[in-house]
Parts: sequence; C-alpha cells; structure tokens
Amino acid sequence: MTGSGVIDEEGNLLREKENLSEGLTTDEFILSWFQQRVHMFLCSSLFGLKALKEAGGIEKKFKNYDDVAAEFKCAASHGRVDVKPVKARFREHSGSYTQRSGEQELVTWCESADAILELACKLAPTKKEKIMKIGGRSSAERVYRYAAKVDSKIEQLKGYWVVYKYFEYKFPPTAQSWYNIFSFLENFRFLIEPRKFLSDIKNKYFVA
Repeated sequence: MTGSGVIDEEGNLLREKENLSEGLTTDEFILSWFQQRVHMFLCSSLFGLKALKEAGGIEKKFKNYDDVAAEFKCAASHGRVDVKPVKARFREHSGSYTQRSGEQELVTWCESADAILELACKLAPTKKEKIMKIGGRSSAERVYRYAAKVDSKIEQLKGYWVVYKYFEYKFPPTAQSWYNIFSFLENFRFLIEPRKFLSDIKNKYFVA
C-alpha cells in the first residue's frame, strides 16, 4: 500500500497523505485507520491474487468500505508491504458515492461503518478495546462530512439527524460540522457585534 491523495474533477489536489504504516503490527495498522492516520483507497493498494481470494475477495456485505475490508483481511492473513510516498490519487466527482448525501446514501455509509468496525474488532484483538472506544466516533465523523457536502443547509441538518439517530444519539456532530451549517452567519456579524463590525470597517477603509 502506498501513500495516496484525493483530487477533484479538474485534477486539483484536495488532500494527500503519505503512508506512515511501516513497522506497525497488523492490529496497530487497523487501529490507525480509525485514528484517521492513514488513507486506504483501492487505487493505492496492490493485492496478491492468492491472498485476496483466500480473504474472500471484495465482499459486498461491507458496502462502501469493501476496499478497506479487503485491505484489513489481506494484511491480517498475508502481511503487507508499505510504500511511504504518494503514488496514487482518488478522484472525487459529482457522481462518486462520496458525493452522494441523500438519506439512503448516508444510511448506507453508517451500515458500512458498522460492518467494518465489527470486522476490525475480530482481526485486531489486541487493539479491540481502543477500536471500540474510538471507532464509533471516528465513523460518525466521516459520515457527517459526507452529509455536509450538499449545498442546502436544511438538507445538511437533515443529514446530521440521520447520522446522529443511526448511531443511537451517542455521537453528536462535531464543531466543524456545525460550522459548515452556520458559517453564513459571519455575513451578519454586524447584527451580533455592531461595535466591532464598525471598528473593522473604520480601520479598513478610513484609517491610513
């Protein structure tokens, strides 16, 4: 597995991360994904055919995380080779499943998160407690990010509710998630902090 990045439809780099997993045990490697320390994309992974077949292949039951599940299983059964530099990039576009934020799509992401969390606990017994502790929150945060990708603030709120409800009200949206909803209020700061707003205007336009 190599380092990887994410680009948009025009090829602009959105984010990238080197693969810093060299030296980690399989259990630590699996935990690191839930800690969001490593990207796992199909495009940045080269599977041995024998290992992939013996691990069950790309299984539909893991839904949107079928690639991550295959990487977990192959690493656990046959080991892995880590390549640090970024060698592959995943393209996000309007039709990709990471951009779909309808209610059913969000539920599918939540179901995928449950399935991969259960698998991780089986494959990484020495880190099971830590995975259970952070896995739910980490999974919810990922799905909240998908919910925030729609332009409508009302639809974002609906999406947040879908995720919050699915995880049994354990993991409320993060501060960043709420900022995505209410950042537009910055345009109305003059109603909230009129003195500071007028001071800023004065300093910007009337003070040499």
